[in-house]
Amino acid sequence: MISESAAELVREYLKEEKVLVVEPSATFSQTVISVLHDIGAPHESVFYAKRYEDAMQIIEKVKPKILLTEYFVGAKFGLALIDRQAEIYDDSTKLALLLTHNGSASAVAEAAEEHVDAYILKPFSMGELRERLTSVFFRKISPSEYVRRIREGKRLLKAKEFEKAAEEFSSAKYLDAKPALAHYYLGYTSYLQNKFLEAVSEFKKGLAFQSLHYKCLLGEFDSLFEQKKYKEAYQLVPTIKDNFPISPQRLGSIFISAVFSYNLQDVTTFYELFSRLDHRPPQLSRIFSAALLTAGKFFVKSNHLEKANECFAMGVSVAGPDVAYIDSVIRELLKLGAARLALGFLSKFPRDQFGLKSYSQLGFLIDQYLLPRQEVIERGRKLVAQGYADSESYRCLVRILLEEDRKTLAEDVVTKAVRDFPDLRKELYDLIEGVPSP
Repeated sequence: MISESAAELVREYLKEEKVLVVEPSATFSQTVISVLHDIGAPHESVFYAKRYEDAMQIIEKVKPKILLTEYFVGAKFGLALIDRQAEIYDDSTKLALLLTHNGSASAVAEAAEEHVDAYILKPFSMGELRERLTSVFFRKISPSEYVRRIREGKRLLKAKEFEKAAEEFSSAKYLDAKPALAHYYLGYTSYLQNKFLEAVSEFKKGLAFQSLHYKCLLGEFDSLFEQKKYKEAYQLVPTIKDNFPISPQRLGSIFISAVFSYNLQDVTTFYELFSRLDHRPPQLSRIFSAALLTAGKFFVKSNHLEKANECFAMGVSVAGPDVAYIDSVIRELLKLGAARLALGFLSKFPRDQFGLKSYSQLGFLIDQYLLPRQEVIERGRKLVAQGYADSESYRCLVRILLEEDRKTLAEDVVTKAVRDFPDLRKELYDLIEGVPSP
């Protein structure tokens, strides 16, 4: 039971702070807001949002130091709102609570230690909620010795006094039964000094106390990524992805670790996550589209056409009307003879590129699978006359001419090809002479 003196301190604290309640349920939101008023929050200081987008706008405009949010707000994590709040205020000055009826979500809330101050399980009575909120607010304004040591260590860390900061975090380890946060900051102190092996060791010690500890998981991932230990880093990704929001920057690191750890079969599973991001920086789009292209090439080599096409379609969606990207996709599909799928991607070219060099080259390479030979030959000759033929176009045209027993014309095309691409000399003359490919 909270004492009257503690309740008075909470009332004084709430008088000065703005509060945001994010709760899709009208019943629960009314209860929470009513209790907040009861324990001292002025009516004009409490804001409410039912939708994630509205909540984010209030955070940007009002900048509430106190945030109570549902674990899931629509299809998004309430933790993402807390992430944005944490970009405005230090963890020691903001206060964030998760509301949830999900028992497993409460474990996640505990694991997001410091980032999330507490969680409240639904359903709750007004009396239970009043007691819980008052207790949480009081702990914030009257922290334990463990929390004080952590805060002092963070102050020293900000001043780049690494040794003194480490001493504070080390002493804090003995002041709590589950000092995962102290181990996190010890690891983070090492991380800032590029001592990644030591950092990983501390993050693992923290995870031994709380296997889902938010900061320790992210710290270990980042440390392994910095060491280019992509396989080990990627092993942490499913746990992070399933339980916590992921920032655009870290999502880029995840894409890179998926590619370099050869987990290419997973790349498409991140498309929905990418699509749900509030902000998709151009650099992230480039990394993701490159990862999807790499994955698609992998499936081409494995002769998995359907999976390759899925990767390429997502990649073009992410990259947009990028000529070089679409060119790569079409050429990969043609390695499997998938001309009709390739033709679909050709239609995604920017309209101002229709009929120009790259578009014409790719159109000809696709036509070889779809049109009568005589028509393909005429289109190939037109391509050469326009000066649009690339090395692959020349190879294709010479091969078809020889198959159609038009050797003289093939020789004429080879002469032009060698002029434009000297490196093709041996390959094309071997074709003319019928020399088998090595």
